[in-house]
Amino acid sequence: MALILSKILASKAGEYLSQAHVLCDIVASIAFALSEAADTIPDEDTFINACKAAFALSRRNSLGFGPSRKRHGKNAVAARKSRQENDDEESQKRYTDGDSISSDLLTRILLDISKDVYILLMEYKSQTKQFLQAVQSTAILFCPDPDSHKFTWDMCFIPLFQTKICDDLRSKLNQDIITALEYENGYLGQRG
Repeated sequence: MALILSKILASKAGEYLSQAHVLCDIVASIAFALSEAADTIPDEDTFINACKAAFALSRRNSLGFGPSRKRHGKNAVAARKSRQENDDEESQKRYTDGDSISSDLLTRILLDISKDVYILLMEYKSQTKQFLQAVQSTAILFCPDPDSHKFTWDMCFIPLFQTKICDDLRSKLNQDIITALEYENGYLGQRG
């Protein structure tokens, strides 16, 4: 998919896709549709429509680019537009290859990725939860700033962080930190 994107878009458009949380929004939308389908896998059209609806909702409700707080003060965040509004503005630009980022292009990318994911879902339907975790992890990896992207945070980061494996990992890390602190205190006590 990344190869297709690079052929379709100029480098500046690709930069916009990354910075505007487009790819992580797409993958987080797919994660949302997968989490809704955890018990009963829907048909392909229902799954893709759920992905499209989640993506559209996220783009409308998420804040996009805005003025710098450093330059424009504390009220700068209030002046920010939604990601959908930023997408609409971006679609007016033309890049060196003549393409723009239209909502049709974003929808096409979402549809292509959703269809590919659905094919994989059918292949691994006995492992839906593990498949969902892989998609959630991918969204987090794509996201330039997960804690400022509510959809990625809520649909991917939090659910993944609350899994059994993360509980076990946190417990082990906490124990290792305690052991390290005890070692540090014992070492400092012997030196002093």
